[in-house]
Amino acid sequence: MLVYLEDEPVAIYNVGGEFYATSDVCTHADGPLSEGKLKGNTIICPWHGSCFDVTNGAVLCGPATEPVKTYQVVVEGVIGRVV
Repeated sequence: MLVYLEDEPVAIYNVGGEFYATSDVCTHADGPLSEGKLKGNTIICPWHGSCFDVTNGAVLCGPATEPVKTYQVVVEGVIGRVV
């Protein structure tokens, strides 16, 4: 899911009932991570296949070499917030 946090695009992921958030912008070529495939806790960029761990932003496979920014997700009842 794609949301905006003060004009910055943020991708939200549900991994086994836990929610995580990263920048929606791949660090390799600015691909939209929210349009990628989520496999477990790994998001795969749809443009060039870079893989990131959505729980901590780490690069799992290139061509990206820099981690993606992460955000904390707070869920209160049925409401979720990115902070």
